[in-house]
Amino acid sequence: MKFVFLLIFSASTAFAASTLKEKAPKLLPSPLNGLITHKTTLSEVEKKIGKAHHIDGSDYYWERDGFKYALKLSFDNKYLLDSIHYTFASEKPSLDKLGKIDTKKLVPYSANGKETKYMVLKENNFEVVIDPLTKNIYSVKVP
Repeated sequence: MKFVFLLIFSASTAFAASTLKEKAPKLLPSPLNGLITHKTTLSEVEKKIGKAHHIDGSDYYWERDGFKYALKLSFDNKYLLDSIHYTFASEKPSLDKLGKIDTKKLVPYSANGKETKYMVLKENNFEVVIDPLTKNIYSVKVP
C-alpha cells in the first residue's frame, strides 16, 4: 500500500513541476519564444532582438514597452543563454494561462529585500510572479 501511495504522490509531484516547466516559457512574448537556455548563444540573441541596452557582468538587459529593464538574459562564461527573466510592462497575461495552480505553493515575493504586493510560484527554478489583486502574471523566469 505504501508503494502505491508513493508512486501516485511521485507522479502527481512530477506532473505539477513539469506543468510550470512547460507553461512558463510559453508566456514569453513571441520574439523570445525561440530562445532556448543552454543552447542559444549571445550572438543569436542579438540577431533576433538586437543589442542589449545595459550590460552588468553576465547579465544583459533590454528595454521593452518603455520599461527599462523588462528583459534580463543571463549568459554563462561560454556566452550560452543561462536564464531568461521577463517582466511584462504593458499588457500582462491572465493567470488563467497557467491553468490550475496549487495556491499552497504561492509565497510572498520580495524585491531588493522588501516585500511587495506580488506572490511567486516556484518550481524547479522556474518562477512566475503573480499580482493576486488583478490575477495577472507580472513576470516569468526560465532557467
